[in-house]
Amino acid sequence: MVGEADDARLVVEFLNTVDIDEGIDLLATPAGYRQWATAHQLRAGDRRLALELRDALRQLVRAGGATLPQIALEVRTGSDGAPSLVGDDVAGGVLAAAVRLATRGEWRRLKLCPNPICLEAFWDRSKNRSRTWCAMTGCGNLLNARAYRARRRDAQAGLT
Repeated sequence: MVGEADDARLVVEFLNTVDIDEGIDLLATPAGYRQWATAHQLRAGDRRLALELRDALRQLVRAGGATLPQIALEVRTGSDGAPSLVGDDVAGGVLAAAVRLATRGEWRRLKLCPNPICLEAFWDRSKNRSRTWCAMTGCGNLLNARAYRARRRDAQAGLT
């Protein structure tokens, strides 16, 4: 049976196949898509469907609502005799992992960095699920410093 950490890792890595800041999309070409699938021990399947799923999942994480593409999933009995939801390719495997996270009540730990030039997906491991940034040393520090400077600028403008 696949665990939460495996599911979270797969979904985060899938969402991060697109790098907004660098303009890189690992799934943009059929070769890149097949390479990513192989590296994650998944059958490639329909690349168009996987790209549609990635966009929908990113929208779902960011805004809380999206229409997911229709993807066939299957319930199989695991080695421990428990049923498990599985997909037979990239789109199915990632969607099954996302559903398992949601079923376990862990979906809210999946987040996108609010930095508009980053938007990297990350797994919030904090106890109270309060992590905001992909990394406090990068995006968090940068945006907090910008907000601080803006508040100071506004305060000084009000005094003059």
